Amino acid sequence: MAIPSAPISRGHLTDDLLERGVRTVYFKSYEDAVGEYDFLYNFHTSEKRFENDHVFAGLSVFQQKTEGQVPSFDAGANAWRKQYEHLTWALGLKITREAREDDLYDVIMKLAKDLGGAAAYTQEVQALKLFNDLTSVAYSADGSDFNLLETSHFRKDGGSWSNQLASGADLTIESLETLLTQARTGTLDQRGRIVRIKPKYLVVGPSDEWIGKRILNSIQRPFTADNDINPVKDVGLELKVMTHMTDDGRWFLTADKAKTGLNWFWRRQLSMERDTEGTGSQNVVLVGSYRESHGASHPYGVWGSS
Repeated sequence: MAIPSAPISRGHLTDDLLERGVRTVYFKSYEDAVGEYDFLYNFHTSEKRFENDHVFAGLSVFQQKTEGQVPSFDAGANAWRKQYEHLTWALGLKITREAREDDLYDVIMKLAKDLGGAAAYTQEVQALKLFNDLTSVAYSADGSDFNLLETSHFRKDGGSWSNQLASGADLTIESLETLLTQARTGTLDQRGRIVRIKPKYLVVGPSDEWIGKRILNSIQRPFTADNDINPVKDVGLELKVMTHMTDDGRWFLTADKAKTGLNWFWRRQLSMERDTEGTGSQNVVLVGSYRESHGASHPYGVWGSS
């Protein structure tokens, strides 16, 4: 049976729901995967149509100065600007008067409450879009577009740096050690200086949950008969399993969100508005909506393999 778009009438409720004597009406007694992305994003409120972040290239390193000569001077420069333009997300219900009168089991009320659940679910899916679609543009600099993971990120001094394994690798202790080393030695600022941002989370999809737990929690090195210690355990990474990660073959390391450029701006959080159609039909309209924007102002603090 097709899902109705509007309005909800008595025809959309089974005859039993319009008569007394039904023992139980099952309605969405399970839980959605909600709140999983909270650790990823820095949340802000916005009072403007859009928000702008500017990434500034700092200073270079000291240069040797000979006696009597003037030192080298450096003024820094703006590297790029990231603009967040808020989008509106909405879903509504339209309900006839007769359906409201004859609904004996509050099914319509439950549908109205489920607008909140639908909004939360949508936010979860959209929050992971930046990680699921690695072809989407994360930021633009000097006329070029860059993704969240790149082997050649922009640098203002003309160089580049990488936050992605050179060749995609499944999650193993060896690939994780390689990426941890790369994060420590290969994360360079806009002037080529090594930036020390410590990874805090190992972010995986559902099928990598079990291997992730073995790698992070084993005292001895996993998947080997050698009696080696497991040095990854001492790093103290926390495993985060993302239900809505669509490609289980990819995995990420992320820093504490305060050290990243991942941002979520609330222009307006979820609100519910109830009104009548105004056509004399006596249909009631209930619309839930919110406005937000999210993305990455810069890729620092995120590393991964895809």
